[in-house]
Amino acid sequence: MNNDEAARIIAEARETVRRLSDKKPPPIPPLPDLLERWKADADARTAAREAAKAEVGTAPKASWAAIDERIQAVLAVERLALAEALGENLGKLLDEERAHVDEVLRKL
Repeated sequence: MNNDEAARIIAEARETVRRLSDKKPPPIPPLPDLLERWKADADARTAAREAAKAEVGTAPKASWAAIDERIQAVLAVERLALAEALGENLGKLLDEERAHVDEVLRKL
């Protein structure tokens, strides 16, 4: 490399540096503030919680008489099912007992 080439390369480098230093980089957009985002999230959760509490507060109160009626209705169904199961099994036992008595009487 001779002096002319070196001078040309140095001149090109200086021109590139001058050209690039004249350009300003595009502005960087500001990052979202984490504290503001967390506060907004917390406010949204608080609002949802308050809305749910208000909805629960407006629900009609349960009447003990209505609850008692439902319990009695369920108990009546259970009693009927228990009586049917007991009657069915008692009938089977009586049939087996009759069959056994008939067998014993035949042998006599």
